[in-house]
Amino acid sequence: MDRQSALSLVVFALGITVPWAANKFMNAPYEMDLSEAQVRDLMGQKTMLHIGGNHRSGTTVTWDGLQRHPSIASFGVPEALSIDDDEPEVLSPAEAERRERRTKLHPHIDIFRSEGVFLQHVLPKFQLHHPYWPYLPKQILLEFLTEHAPWLAKLTRLRETLGGLGEYAFDPSTHLTETHPLARADTAASLFRQWGLLWDLDRRVLLEKSPSNARIPRLMARLWGLLGGTPRFVFVTRHPLMQAIAMKKGEFGSQSLYDLIEHWLAVEESLASDLEHLPQGSYKVLTVNQVAAAPLDTLQTLFEWLGVESVTELRRTKQMWLLDAWAEAMDPKPDDKYKVWYAEELAKSSTAREQHSRIMRDFAARVEALGTFKLPEWCHAKHLQDGACPHSAAVDS
Repeated sequence: MDRQSALSLVVFALGITVPWAANKFMNAPYEMDLSEAQVRDLMGQKTMLHIGGNHRSGTTVTWDGLQRHPSIASFGVPEALSIDDDEPEVLSPAEAERRERRTKLHPHIDIFRSEGVFLQHVLPKFQLHHPYWPYLPKQILLEFLTEHAPWLAKLTRLRETLGGLGEYAFDPSTHLTETHPLARADTAASLFRQWGLLWDLDRRVLLEKSPSNARIPRLMARLWGLLGGTPRFVFVTRHPLMQAIAMKKGEFGSQSLYDLIEHWLAVEESLASDLEHLPQGSYKVLTVNQVAAAPLDTLQTLFEWLGVESVTELRRTKQMWLLDAWAEAMDPKPDDKYKVWYAEELAKSSTAREQHSRIMRDFAARVEALGTFKLPEWCHAKHLQDGACPHSAAVDS
């Protein structure tokens, strides 16, 4: 082998090993220095609360309300931190240290909306962070084949293995239950140690939010159960058409509305089955519309269920200002803008009307079978005109 060839091999090897080593270093887990027995003792005193559901279905707004309760610990920081914006926030030394650790360990935590799945290295991330490798090349290839050779896209099953937003639930391997190899006490202890660095462990309820929890509730229940913990779940759902439009309008998904609704079904149907396996009384299912229409009433129900101070008690002790700010900022009808946009799309586009007909034909029965929504419930009566809403019934505002 000549010198130039040898040099090329060295460069090639470095091109592979350096990014690999850097990735390993960047993802090295940071954990609390606690034995499994100590973790078990802590968990016996806490309620582990997880929020899940389809992306853009209201998981974040629900989590943001819950994290403002003084007895609930979370990874995030509420937006309204001071009654007087001119007054600097006064933090306890412990909270200041937690904030500093949070930023140091996870500098992109706010970009990822404080979702727990990105703040640990135990559970799979299902490519939801859209890593450069292998997600992006596979996504580009899938989009090309879908447009130019759909038969080959189907044959290669790229969609079922891609992962990422609007795709991950098509992969059966993302549905994790109590039989998964991760369902071990040492796994649970390691996960607690990693998240524990970010929680205020003096609080009674430890809150974590990741939409993908909707695919793993049975695994999470098993993990915490192995250490004597009390797992609770709040699942937030949204009308599938509204969720799909919110994904597209928010640039969370480049897929068609048809594909996004099919993915909504993949998440919701597996969750409906999983709920039958969770302990009785361990979960609540909300719609984003319930949260938006009556935010404090909804939280009050959850506070009672969790056994923490009520809205009345918090108001009496003057601890409601963060929750009041959250409620006052709420859009009471979060779907309205999407209903108007969709009605206008159907009115002007034959392609949109054809897609709508396919959505109704292929998914209406499956959506209705889940019992919460009906696909025709999507637009205001005033926008139903000139046949713009095929196979739909209008809904008054």
